[in-house]
Amino acid sequence: MYHFIGIKGSGMSALAQIMKELGYEVQGSDYDKHFFTQVGLEELNIKILPFDENNISENMKIVKGATFNSENNLEVKKAEESDLEIYTYSEMVGKLTEKFKTICVCGCHGKTTTTSMFAHVLNNTIGCNYLIGDGTGYVLNYKNIFNFIKSVTYV
Repeated sequence: MYHFIGIKGSGMSALAQIMKELGYEVQGSDYDKHFFTQVGLEELNIKILPFDENNISENMKIVKGATFNSENNLEVKKAEESDLEIYTYSEMVGKLTEKFKTICVCGCHGKTTTTSMFAHVLNNTIGCNYLIGDGTGYVLNYKNIFNFIKSVTYV
């Protein structure tokens, strides 16, 4: 079971959707407020919980958003105390993209738009998987995968 701390984040939501489509059990937690990024999660029946240390249990693998650490989030603290495997969003995306031919769209402005257009063209021609910074994640067919597209921000 993968538990995403901060699952409604734009990248985290997309990554959780992809992991679910790849066949993993996925759930996550976030603030009890509606975000547009939760629509894709709800469509895939991914459980979204309010933050609570009781969400963390044995044998979970944790994926945490960049803003969460043991000082500001009780789930991260419990996961660290329980000695669970913990990945940052970036580490998990890195592990995922190691398995696929990957195209990254980088820069300061226009990454989401460019990635969306690129994914649209490739998905309608040769087929592709994508992770877009607007909370959209999609897996075409993970056994015969050709491309994986993501956007990256460099600061």
